[in-house]
Amino acid sequence: GVDVGTDYVPELDRQLRSLIEEGHRLVKVRFCGEPTYLVLQYNDVSALIGDEARVPAGPEFERNYAVQGRTLLRMTGEEHRINRALVSRAFGPGAVRASVEEALVPIGNRLIDKLQDGRRVDLIAGYIKPYAFAVISHMLGIPPEDEEQVKVWVYGMFAGLGPGLPEEKAERQRQAIAHRDQLDAYMRPIVEDRRKSPRSDLVSRLVTAETEGQKLSDEEVLTFIRILYPAGADTTYHSMGSMMNQVLGDPELRKRLIEDKSRHKATVEESLRKFPAVAFVQRYLKTDQTICDVEIAAGSTLLYSTIAANGDPKVVKDPAFSVDRESCKL
Repeated sequence: GVDVGTDYVPELDRQLRSLIEEGHRLVKVRFCGEPTYLVLQYNDVSALIGDEARVPAGPEFERNYAVQGRTLLRMTGEEHRINRALVSRAFGPGAVRASVEEALVPIGNRLIDKLQDGRRVDLIAGYIKPYAFAVISHMLGIPPEDEEQVKVWVYGMFAGLGPGLPEEKAERQRQAIAHRDQLDAYMRPIVEDRRKSPRSDLVSRLVTAETEGQKLSDEEVLTFIRILYPAGADTTYHSMGSMMNQVLGDPELRKRLIEDKSRHKATVEESLRKFPAVAFVQRYLKTDQTICDVEIAAGSTLLYSTIAANGDPKVVKDPAFSVDRESCKL
């Protein structure tokens, strides 16, 4: 049968919406080679995705994302509280916004200049993907001349994250660990330098953050850096690429957005609803659970379908892309 993790499924959102219209809350599918339970409806996905007490994220990240180290997503209780507080202090929206916004236009101009005067360009490869990556690199204080090498290590590490077919997974993880170690070797001197001489970048804010007399260790700083690229750059380029494809593929919408900048925010919101960067959020059950009135045994996996939930007929009457919609997204 079809594997929703590895196979192309045409009009996936329409097929998932049809399942909801038929009354399904939970269906069994294959995901990256293993059977799993797919949660479809908005209310169920919304309730489960934030219920750490009932279905914590940690077991899934221990199982498939160990290459990244002990990230916040693997922590619980007091350990999670302290580490989240420390990272939150370093990642305050005011400081981050100020450091990022001053770089957005220069980074964009630098990438546009590289496109030169070609009449046809690959917008994803030539602009959107490197743009998202460069913004994260800027936040970390990585010089532009080192970005390409850092990108090799980061995307090499990406290859070992997440679920996968068993015969491929071990080799992918071996290579990912090698790339992670290279990234760490590059970042360690930067972390050490920022401890001695803090600057305005995110690494400086991470190493100087303090909560209840505790600070982040070098390993904890490196672990946060390892998740920042997939959590920030990768999701951003997926969302931005889908949005630009939608806008550039619709001449009337493109014209309207050029003439009416007040709809730009709504366009971003609708893109996040229609094209969520993460279509399936996986969880691993360490205990027996009743999910959507179905008894599911420990050792099973769940998928929360954000793409299905954001098109649920009970909350979205017409799922077609619309910049006039009130916000509705997970």
